[in-house]
Amino acid sequence: MGRIVDILIYDAIDSNRFEGISASDIAQELKAAGSVSMINVRINSNGGSVFESIAIHNLLSANPARKVVWVDGACFSGASIVAMCGETINMAASAWMMIHEVSLGMNGGAEDLARGAKLVEDLNLTTAEIYADRTKQKLSSIVQMMKAETWLDAEQAVAFGFADHITAKLNFAASCPGSSLLGLVPALRMAAHKQRQRDARPASPIRRIAAAAAAGDTWPELVAAKVAAGVPRAKAVSQIESEHPGLRESYLRAFNLQQTGRLI
Repeated sequence: MGRIVDILIYDAIDSNRFEGISASDIAQELKAAGSVSMINVRINSNGGSVFESIAIHNLLSANPARKVVWVDGACFSGASIVAMCGETINMAASAWMMIHEVSLGMNGGAEDLARGAKLVEDLNLTTAEIYADRTKQKLSSIVQMMKAETWLDAEQAVAFGFADHITAKLNFAASCPGSSLLGLVPALRMAAHKQRQRDARPASPIRRIAAAAAAGDTWPELVAAKVAAGVPRAKAVSQIESEHPGLRESYLRAFNLQQTGRLI
């Protein structure tokens, strides 16, 4: 077996040379590592610049080594774009992933703002295509998930193709550098608030759907059952779409309604 290198995305993703992680940093690490057979990409980040995130994703994707992603805690926003480079994506049981539309802050006149709006639309499409290519979901479904600002726990991430395997629980606050932890505080508060909301409810809409259906007849259960039986995930998705037309779209609608309700 050849050499293995670990790439840590354990901070904000930014081009600032004094803080955060940039595409230039990753390029230098890959150059220093030389020829390797496998790259472990470990992620615990609340994201950052969409351009830097896309650049890091492309840098890692272009490398001939096998890419294995480990989501150790937070994988929010731009960090989730980076994660899609993985040929295998492992997600800790206690980890979370979040995808949303691109946001842009700018000043200027009407024409400047119109150009900015067009740029955001184009970037939304670019990132949606990255997610769709990795998850094998329909582009329209990904677009809706981004509009809803979708938060995924490990089980949901696997069900939707954003991850392949769930690993042992990790305490991601303990693994996060102090500078990054400060940036994660708002997201952590949001996650805690959502957990309190879930605890206060008898059952989430998704759980009610699963409880009301016969065993194995909802989208995640069907995918999990086929994968457990040894069917490759992409083939399992294709088979289920053929056997149960419209099931995934129904599940996505219910899921997005649940996520929207959580964020209010």
